[in-house]
Amino acid sequence: LNPNTILSDKILLSATVIHRNVGYFYEEVTIDKGSKDGIEKDMAVINSKGLVGYTSKVSTHTSTVKLLSNDNMDNNISIKIKAGDDYIYGLISKYDSKTNTYTVEGISQNTEIPMDADVVTTGMGNLFPSGLLIGKVKGKVSNNFDLSKVLEVESAVDFNDIDYISVVKKDIK
Repeated sequence: LNPNTILSDKILLSATVIHRNVGYFYEEVTIDKGSKDGIEKDMAVINSKGLVGYTSKVSTHTSTVKLLSNDNMDNNISIKIKAGDDYIYGLISKYDSKTNTYTVEGISQNTEIPMDADVVTTGMGNLFPSGLLIGKVKGKVSNNFDLSKVLEVESAVDFNDIDYISVVKKDIK
């Protein structure tokens, strides 16, 4: 194993949102940092509250950030929730802009999941480092056959108010 490629080895690069199209308000924003600043495609983007999205396009001086509030998420995000001494794993499948909540599916354990438990990224999939806050558990239901749980997770981020963000860069020494 090469310990220099662990996703927890990261540095933050601050940036400002410089453009947000009203027609695509919950889909993407443009920031004032680009490849000249070391930004690359598929880097995680956070703000002071939690995970905002990831860089989807990068030019020399600007980058486009695909928001997690995007209705057209092209990949499910792997999450984990601390429940006692164990972690419960699942996938974010969609976002509801009316309630500012995510739907988390794929939770097969019958472990009791506490309300208001923190939901964070797992680090699986090479897109998001482990431990980035997504939100808190606000509701849960069983699926039609009572085989798995579906969670409602309130986003830690207010997607109506994104002005300053940080791009999470891997710190490769």
